[in-house]
Amino acid sequence: MAKRQERGTYGAGTFTQRGKKWSYRVWVTDPETNIPVRKTFTDATKAKCREQAKSFEKGELEPPSRAAIKAKPTLREWAEKWLPIYKQGDVGHDTYIGYKSDLKHITKDKIANLKLDAVTPADVKDFLNRLSKQVSKSVLKTVRFLLNGMFEDAIDNNLCSRNPVRRVKLPAMDDPPPRQIFTDEQLMTMVEFCMLDEAFGAAMMLLLYSGMRCGELLAINIKRDLIGDVLHVRGSLTASGKIVGDSKTKKHVGTVPLPKIVVDMLLALDREAVCLNKLGSPMGVRTFHTAYKEFFDRLNAWCAEGEREPVPFLTVHSTRHTYRSALNKLGVDDATARELMRQRDVSMDKRYTHVTEAQKKEAVVITFEEAQKRRSEMKKGAKGSKPQKQARK
Repeated sequence: MAKRQERGTYGAGTFTQRGKKWSYRVWVTDPETNIPVRKTFTDATKAKCREQAKSFEKGELEPPSRAAIKAKPTLREWAEKWLPIYKQGDVGHDTYIGYKSDLKHITKDKIANLKLDAVTPADVKDFLNRLSKQVSKSVLKTVRFLLNGMFEDAIDNNLCSRNPVRRVKLPAMDDPPPRQIFTDEQLMTMVEFCMLDEAFGAAMMLLLYSGMRCGELLAINIKRDLIGDVLHVRGSLTASGKIVGDSKTKKHVGTVPLPKIVVDMLLALDREAVCLNKLGSPMGVRTFHTAYKEFFDRLNAWCAEGEREPVPFLTVHSTRHTYRSALNKLGVDDATARELMRQRDVSMDKRYTHVTEAQKKEAVVITFEEAQKRRSEMKKGAKGSKPQKQARK
């Protein structure tokens, strides 16, 4: 294990011992550009490390990385090399695909044409300000995270001398509007139609009564994962067709108790996959979203025939928000709800908790009635205490 020595005075640098070798990390002046750069020198003793640093400043030492400095890659060139080197294999498959997509916001912008050592904090701030008008708050945070990591690793590879992202803050952005959820009336209509819809009814019921993610549902093997009335969530199907992890948490198999009506619908399918495509093979993610949209087309055609109110089309993930809000209305405690939702981050719970207008009105009525009740009790108590006061007089 590396032993780190305490930092000395400014300009003295920092020594780290790795086995029998010493690494000396210090700011030195590049003799070619006359610009301070942070470099690491490695040798058997501290004294030899210092000698290397002095030799470099005099122009007597040219490390192997000198060719990389002379090349001066652009931000785009470094980004395309950096992602597979530093992230592929170190993060989950889905996370890596997400990073790859978010990195395009950097490589397609004009900032990507700048040389790494020419990017300034003002350039970064200007880029983030432009991007904030095009993407969500979460995407903007991810892009800044990637940009910061790229420059930190570029410094370690002697491709630039400083990180222009380090002190740049994200521009202020409004919080996104709350996601829409299905009302109780809409749920009743959907459940009634699910009993009639052989193509997608069982899948929709499973979404509504388990809070399951799209990828988790597509990775379900009914004959293996449905034990009694409990469904075991073991993995998640990605857009590329790969099943990864134990659910999204990768820590344990999630278990979700199901109502009898949903269990019966799943068993009635008499197959392993919940959803099959037109060729009889398990559905992929894209095909599933198409089938989900077609379900709403059939649902609202059925509603029109029966002169019922149409059900608005909401995203697949809205069924997960609907499920969490139902748990909230039923009074399920947060810890149990998180287990049922298979959430890895406590902070995510806030995104899934929705308070409806009906709940707010009910809370106001209850609060008003409680206040009226207390006032009445206080008045009765006051009347009962008056004779005592008169008796004292």
